[in-house]
Amino acid sequence: MIYNQEYFDFQTSRRSWLRQIVRNIFLRSAVALARGKTVDFGCGAGELLKCLPAGSVGIEVNPQCVKFLQKTGYDCRHCKPEEDDFRLLMLSPEDEIQTLICSHVLEHLADPGRALCRLGEACGRLGIGRMVFIVPDMAGFKSHFAHVTYCNEETFSETDISGFTLVKMRHFPFRFRVFQDHFVGNELHVVYEARN
Repeated sequence: MIYNQEYFDFQTSRRSWLRQIVRNIFLRSAVALARGKTVDFGCGAGELLKCLPAGSVGIEVNPQCVKFLQKTGYDCRHCKPEEDDFRLLMLSPEDEIQTLICSHVLEHLADPGRALCRLGEACGRLGIGRMVFIVPDMAGFKSHFAHVTYCNEETFSETDISGFTLVKMRHFPFRFRVFQDHFVGNELHVVYEARN
């Protein structure tokens, strides 16, 4: 379902006023972690991309999402995972990207640790100084059939990303375990900074 029209329709049909209010809180929180032009890796239908600074870039595997965002004037680039392998080949240092945000992607992967390391290598090559990862806490992880690997604090603290230092981990919006285990919307936000 990830690559097809059905998933695009699902992403663009969730428009209730209450959901939009709640989503705006989460989007503002993610945007606050970015610095400057940002690449939104796994941007979906562009909810976060539309909130990022001018010149930001979306990367997405679903061709329907890519076409939709390009048609509405956003810089969105198609990624074929089997060819790119987390190397961000569709970007160059001339894009002058300062931050990578990877929101709600790692939990879909069988080996998120490998993806973290590959993205770190790519960011180093591109001169991207900050990486932000957002994953669902346990309740959110259990809520979707396409979630494959649960990522928690240990996933990040035990993965050595060459050239980067883990500088921040927080649960949002609630830090208490009861919310992590029972509130579907609770997330883990992780920030890495490039070492000089």
